[in-house]
Amino acid sequence: MTCFRVTHEEQLPSIINEQIDKLALQSHQMLIVVGANTEQLTLLDNIPRLAISELLCEKLLPLASQRRVDEVEALTADVIASQATGSVLLERIHLLFEPSLQLDVLRCLKALSKQRTLIIDWPGVYNGAALSFSMPGKPDYFNYSETELSSVPVLWLTGNGEQA
Repeated sequence: MTCFRVTHEEQLPSIINEQIDKLALQSHQMLIVVGANTEQLTLLDNIPRLAISELLCEKLLPLASQRRVDEVEALTADVIASQATGSVLLERIHLLFEPSLQLDVLRCLKALSKQRTLIIDWPGVYNGAALSFSMPGKPDYFNYSETELSSVPVLWLTGNGEQA
């Protein structure tokens, strides 16, 4: 895994664009952004944004529980495919961590990124070695180690000029 620590938010768009170019050479084309807020990500004005939780809720709510489990990955793929070609920023992905969906979120996103470049606005934390969502002991807790993140670049926004 490659981690890029970004300390100045104005660097974010250029670093993301550099990484998108490099991703074209990989089997899965995914970039994880941690620590950025919505305002900072609006600087990526040429990349469509998808609020995954809201879009998936509309499709999953009418389904029975087991069908949700069976179809969540395909429905996520459909939502992403509904966008024009090119890179897509996935934000508000919290629903993917819902325990009842029984989804390995990182594996799912890697699989979906074989079709197109995905920039993931990660709603959890990165500590320099592992990526997590929620808190240990909670049913929606996920923790991905460096090994699981291999070949997935992580952009870690640590502040605006502050030392972390």
